[in-house]
Amino acid sequence: MGGVCCHKKSETPQRELVSDDHYDVLHFKNGVSGEVGVAYEQGGANLYTSLSSPEQTSDDQGHRGVPCPSDAEISRKRSALLCAAIDFGTTYTGYAFSSRHDQKRVFTMTSEEGSSKVPTVLLFDQNKTFHSFGYDAQKKYQELLSRDNHREWYLFKEFKMTLFQTKELKENTPVKDFQDKIELPAIELFSSAIRFIKKKLLEDLDKQGNVVCESDIHWVLTVPAIWNDSAKQFMRNAATKAGILDEMLSLALEPEAASVYCRETFSCVGNVGTRYILLDLGGGTADITCHKVVDGGLKELKIPEGGGFGGTDVDAKFKRLLVDIFGSAVKTFKEKYLNEYWEMLADFEMSKRKFDGNDQLIVKFPARLDEIYGEHESIDDVLQRAGCSEDIKIKRGKMHISKDKGQWIFDETIDQIIERTQSLLNVLENVDYIVLVGGFSESKYLQTRMKAEFGDKVVAPTEPRTAVMKGAVLFGQRPTAIQTRVSKYTYGIATMEHFKPEIHSENKRIVIDGHDYCDDIFEKHVTIGQEITVGQNMKEMTYHPTIDDQAHFVLQVFASSTENPKYVTDEECQQIGLLLVEIDTGGNRNFEIKVKLVFGGTEIQVEVRDGLGNLIKDARMDFLG
Repeated sequence: MGGVCCHKKSETPQRELVSDDHYDVLHFKNGVSGEVGVAYEQGGANLYTSLSSPEQTSDDQGHRGVPCPSDAEISRKRSALLCAAIDFGTTYTGYAFSSRHDQKRVFTMTSEEGSSKVPTVLLFDQNKTFHSFGYDAQKKYQELLSRDNHREWYLFKEFKMTLFQTKELKENTPVKDFQDKIELPAIELFSSAIRFIKKKLLEDLDKQGNVVCESDIHWVLTVPAIWNDSAKQFMRNAATKAGILDEMLSLALEPEAASVYCRETFSCVGNVGTRYILLDLGGGTADITCHKVVDGGLKELKIPEGGGFGGTDVDAKFKRLLVDIFGSAVKTFKEKYLNEYWEMLADFEMSKRKFDGNDQLIVKFPARLDEIYGEHESIDDVLQRAGCSEDIKIKRGKMHISKDKGQWIFDETIDQIIERTQSLLNVLENVDYIVLVGGFSESKYLQTRMKAEFGDKVVAPTEPRTAVMKGAVLFGQRPTAIQTRVSKYTYGIATMEHFKPEIHSENKRIVIDGHDYCDDIFEKHVTIGQEITVGQNMKEMTYHPTIDDQAHFVLQVFASSTENPKYVTDEECQQIGLLLVEIDTGGNRNFEIKVKLVFGGTEIQVEVRDGLGNLIKDARMDFLG
């Protein structure tokens, strides 16, 4: 494995970076339409007053890790004219923003279709070049389908789940298109989508007569709280590839953003001392956080949790029902009449929200599917053979699904949400509310079951599907709104210590320059479940080189699900990234670096200084490799 040596210097424990065959030397890389929507606080002066500044664009930037932001970067974000948030969802994506002078007046995107978000759908042309996004991508692909010219075009949707489902995520992780014809690198899809939303915001501002310098915008990109550190860094890299300045970019955890929104705008959870569980129920995932309202912000009560059980699971259950009934005819219908297939799913989406479990679930039934199956046998015979004749009726272009079968479509997903909520109530005391946000939270049946289970504790803001988007803007304006967080894991660095037979395993003994060391020691920085205040001063360790002219330091960073791991090779430990430091020691063997991993924020960051306390800028965490 190779770790970090420890010896005593002036009676102070030091960490010595070993340069031997155990270490790899790593090098750094150098670096549109619609009107702006209405604010949730109405009234007041027009937002666009005094926003104009000289036009400036940013070039794509190289792969980056996560250093600590400098005081200058923090100041630039705070003084930015605009704070703009991109809520990148599994099924829908949108933006919101506010000005520095009127922070609580948040505007959202409005598409031609009148919604504050557009479908997270990308279309690439015959040359595998980005063509369009959202409704425009859907319309273009439908047009190509109608002329049978779609075969060399490539549609991508629901690709956000790649970042949750891929164990070893890389920028070039392949993602298949809608019809499994080709694969494109994940970074191309995410950066193309972010670039589109960024461009649309600037165009919408321009239509109002304001040209805003991109460097005067503090961008906030939302990510699920259940994502790991590599997925977070992936999104940062995608944003910088899309042209967003890295020093003007922040990440916000989706349920935290929603919680900030509720804290600021939802009176029932706004009082100091209120304790609540917030469930951000989106398309692909459920994100759950627990907060207590304190003076000036929020305190996290428990590690965020959740999983891949969102609204798309309900969609998948409906699609599975169609296949169970109509078999291969569904695939034929989808391939020949994709436009009508999408219309059926869009109608199911609307019906999904209205269904309360007390009546039928009614969905548009495409005539084309009827025709395809009618070539072989009648619909009534098909339903009879599938054992669904009592629960499903097809009449006058509608599919009438009984309330019991409708509940069956939802119950598997909702059961998981209820189970997770109950488990939290079992360990948290004095929970006042259970707050529902996110697109899936608008389901009447979900609300009915949650209220039946948990009573009047269950509440929701007026617009639950925009809570994350608007809350991300408020979070960007005041990132200290989340005052404390709870560490998800025990984090540490692989080190070496002088070998002690009475405490160290013999198979960990290695010899360097005639000295015995114990390899693979887990040097703990923070403990799982530890409460960390944002900006809290964390443990600092000192290292120095073992050879003259050493220029590249590499430390392996690990996470463990146990409180006190002994070795980084323990079963519960996993390497999550590398700490990379590039320095010029000037040939001085006594050159020191002081390393501090910074927790408590949305991302793990690193701060490295030399022995004189000077900041070393070429130091960063890399979770992607």
